Amino acid sequence: MEDKLIEQLKNGTCPFTGQRYDCARCEVEPEHHRIPCGDDSSKSVWHMCFCITRFVQGHTDKREMKRIAKGFTLEDGSNPSPEYLLEYFAELYRLGAEKIPMCDCKRFCFKHGCMGD
Repeated sequence: MEDKLIEQLKNGTCPFTGQRYDCARCEVEPEHHRIPCGDDSSKSVWHMCFCITRFVQGHTDKREMKRIAKGFTLEDGSNPSPEYLLEYFAELYRLGAEKIPMCDCKRFCFKHGCMGD
């Protein structure tokens, strides 16, 4: 798991507002970009993100949490337990995150996801 997400939410600054992260109150809406295609440099790239809200709010069952846990990796290379993953999501959610990045993203909002790079 990436504890740097927790540290970023606690200590980082939002790339849009310049303020410390408080994504629960983010009013910045995603920009409308064209879908990237071909070699046209005027088009943006959108990154994938993962929505944690429904897991934290209990709108999923144990079987799905087990399946999702297989997609995450701890520092030792093993997969987290569903309980550990739920605790991790709950901590991120408590800090204001609703979505988490699936890769490095320069313009990521923890409420809206990738805002287009």
